[in-house]
Amino acid sequence: MSKKPIHPFVIYIKRLLIERGISYSDLSEMTGIGLGTIKHIMCGNQCMTLSMRDTLCYALNIKPLDALLYDMPDNLDPANPAALARLISELNKEQRYALAGLILTMADANMHQSN
Repeated sequence: MSKKPIHPFVIYIKRLLIERGISYSDLSEMTGIGLGTIKHIMCGNQCMTLSMRDTLCYALNIKPLDALLYDMPDNLDPANPAALARLISELNKEQRYALAGLILTMADANMHQSN
């Protein structure tokens, strides 16, 4: 049985921990999430709940969207539809659904702000 790929948000958190010199033990203390749970999430053996994601974001002073922007190519021009289309075409099905959900959420929030 092959191992599931690690979620991009988890990859972002792992890189952030390395950059900031934060251990899994430190992260466990910062969040109140058990060390075993942290380890299982970080190696892809356990999914994180939205509540856990929010707790991690709060403890690390980040937003979930930061993970999407973290690996954005420096030469990507968000105003260039062709560049965005190329980037979207490289996403897998799960990522495209997540992106569509994000866009719909942003559109809904925008509609509520304008009312």
